Amino acid sequence: MSEQSQVLLYLNATLGIWERSIVETNQALFNGSSKSIERLRQLISDGKLTAGAWEGDKPPPRYNILQIKNMIKKVIFGYTVQKAWQIGNVWPAILKTGKQCGARGFSKIQLPDGVVEGGEWCDSKGGDPDTGDQYVIVVVQGKNQKCEVPYMGQSPVCTFQPFDNPPGTEHLGRYGLDLGDFVQG
Repeated sequence: MSEQSQVLLYLNATLGIWERSIVETNQALFNGSSKSIERLRQLISDGKLTAGAWEGDKPPPRYNILQIKNMIKKVIFGYTVQKAWQIGNVWPAILKTGKQCGARGFSKIQLPDGVVEGGEWCDSKGGDPDTGDQYVIVVVQGKNQKCEVPYMGQSPVCTFQPFDNPPGTEHLGRYGLDLGDFVQG
């Protein structure tokens, strides 16, 4: 079975389970049986479903249909990106650098600034992006050399670069994803 067929089967199964759970929940709540009437009574007693009847300081989040679609899209694209990396024999790793967000100047041999910039995600504590922990998503390239020709006609200058960014990370935003989705997931 092709990878494309496996992805389609997975997505179809996921959406089918979601749909069945909604249908079964509605049937269980609204079938008119004494058990369903008792469940409904417990759900709405004491104003539990009345706006403002939540416990604590903040109401639970309310999602509109667009937000729900975006959440589903994120799950689908997140799964698809990881599957594409696997098919391409790319195995990303997430490094917690032990530094604050925005840190640069790692050993050029170990983690060049370009790799940090291309794969950085910050766990912003308290909303301040400069105080959070820095994570970098990378792929290990083994004994890889990055070669550049300084000027036309000159010999290439090569440096050892064991890490790079996973392919396509610069395009994740097109699909509603960011590196944090992979770090947190």
